[in-house]
Amino acid sequence: MARYEEGAYAFNTENYEKAMRIMLPLAREGDVNAQLSVASMYFSGLGVQQDYRQAIKWYRPGAEQGHPVAQHSLAIALLSLDIIDEAIEYLLEADKQNVTVAQSCLGDIFTGAYNFPKEALEKFDFSFDEALEWYQKAGEGGFPYAYHRLGEISEARGGDSQENEAVALDFYHKAAKQGYVPSQMVLARAYQDGLLGLPIDLEQAQYWFRQAQENN
Repeated sequence: MARYEEGAYAFNTENYEKAMRIMLPLAREGDVNAQLSVASMYFSGLGVQQDYRQAIKWYRPGAEQGHPVAQHSLAIALLSLDIIDEAIEYLLEADKQNVTVAQSCLGDIFTGAYNFPKEALEKFDFSFDEALEWYQKAGEGGFPYAYHRLGEISEARGGDSQENEAVALDFYHKAAKQGYVPSQMVLARAYQDGLLGLPIDLEQAQYWFRQAQENN
């Protein structure tokens, strides 16, 4: 444990080369936390040359043991190499453990945010509405980006524009209240210019601009 703590301190103080020297032997011994640290350094190119395949190698043991962070992180590394099927499988496993960022990622994939070709997703029979449910779960779990995406999608939908604007506004408010700056900026501009069915309210606009500035 002392070696891991030394490596973690090196990582947290951005001494990544030292962190890798300490963490890599621990990872080889099967320490899951060390494996995650090594994988993240390879994924982001911290102290080593960026190498997604090495990141996948070191995320995989923890993911196979059911570690939720490893499952999501492995999925993101796989997506970086367009290994889509396996990535989705691990995101679905992370979803079972209520990993909000994985749920939001599933929402992104199946609403087309990643722009994957349709044939790449044919194995998975998920509808657009099911994708929205992942965003909803992620937002309820405290991941505000998911609420922001629901706001964007509601705003972009056709049909009754006033109804869609009201729904979008509700989602933006939920994300903004969780401190999500893009949603706070949307609200600030909406109150400033009378958008999304809102009356112009410069006091509210100033409030949300100030919140965004403080959170940025």
